[in-house]
Amino acid sequence: MKFRIQDKKELLLSLLILVITIGLFLHAAHLYERSETPRIDKGKVIEITGEDLDGHTQIQSGYQALEVQMLSGRYTGEIIQGVNVLVYDLQFDTYLETGDPVSVVVEDSGKDTPSARVVNFHRRNILYGMAGIFVFLIVIIGRMKGFRSLVSLLFIIGLILAVLLPLILKGHSPVMVTVAVCAFGGFTALFLVTGLNYKAVVGSVGLLTGTVSSGLLAVICGNLMKLSGSDTGFEQLLVLYMPNKVDISGILYSGVIIACLGAVMDVSVELSSSLYELKRRNPGVTFAQLVDSGMNIGRDVMGTMANTLVLVYVGTSLAMFLYFFSQGFIYDYAIDLNLIASTFLQAVSGSIGLILAIPATVLFGAYFYTR
Repeated sequence: MKFRIQDKKELLLSLLILVITIGLFLHAAHLYERSETPRIDKGKVIEITGEDLDGHTQIQSGYQALEVQMLSGRYTGEIIQGVNVLVYDLQFDTYLETGDPVSVVVEDSGKDTPSARVVNFHRRNILYGMAGIFVFLIVIIGRMKGFRSLVSLLFIIGLILAVLLPLILKGHSPVMVTVAVCAFGGFTALFLVTGLNYKAVVGSVGLLTGTVSSGLLAVICGNLMKLSGSDTGFEQLLVLYMPNKVDISGILYSGVIIACLGAVMDVSVELSSSLYELKRRNPGVTFAQLVDSGMNIGRDVMGTMANTLVLVYVGTSLAMFLYFFSQGFIYDYAIDLNLIASTFLQAVSGSIGLILAIPATVLFGAYFYTR
């Protein structure tokens, strides 16, 4: 496939960031590698030989006895006895059926017949397939710009894995680290996507304004409401099992900043590019005219993007809302719950950061382009 390269510097920058991104992922893999972690192999359930389960139709505890044909590892091709333990938790349990692919740990002491302990349903091939479709479409449709967008996304993910998470686990302030990582990753992404030009400079101002303001608002309002930071249940595990003290509330606020980063970048780039084109098409346009046009564009963008952020949080919390309504929704009781307040804080703080990024980008862009 041929790509039309208009600027060699932008191509070199993309390749440089790609190399750095690969280094970040390799570093992250080294950081999280554990020598005591058991090897996980792939198998296939040949037969369910027995069950001893109790509980609800969808939530059960007990075990399933299986015959598993190994598809990878030392015992590839062999059929060994296995067990699937259910612990009455939908987050970790999977009820298996004949023919299901599974991830297993083979336990072999060398004295007895090896046995397989099911870790979970083998989902990675489907995940890899979805990722492949995403990469294929973004490169085929976006071409060189799509490739640069993909590199920028991977770069930000690499920063989160190799820099942000390790620093937070070492006890550093989650909010400060997140702002620094998101700012650096966001600036790099802007220059990759838009190119080495003034549009990225103007967009960076909106990006910084949106992320910092959403983070500040989340911190201030979260502290006033005395939010515990518990949202998914894993926060409690961090408190109980981490050797270093972790700021759980700070992690909640950091999540707000990361969640709104993509939307703020989108708005900042769209406004910066629009103002740039208006100035290019009409070199005589004034500062006031650019501000007026930019704010009109920004208001249209704001309506859809703010809806996007709020609806994302509503969608991810759908089960919670269904539960409350099924039990008889009591507003005065539910509105003060930590979980409800945390979800509201995330949605509104991110949306306010997005809204504030619009005038910041427009004012700076109008000033910058009319100089």
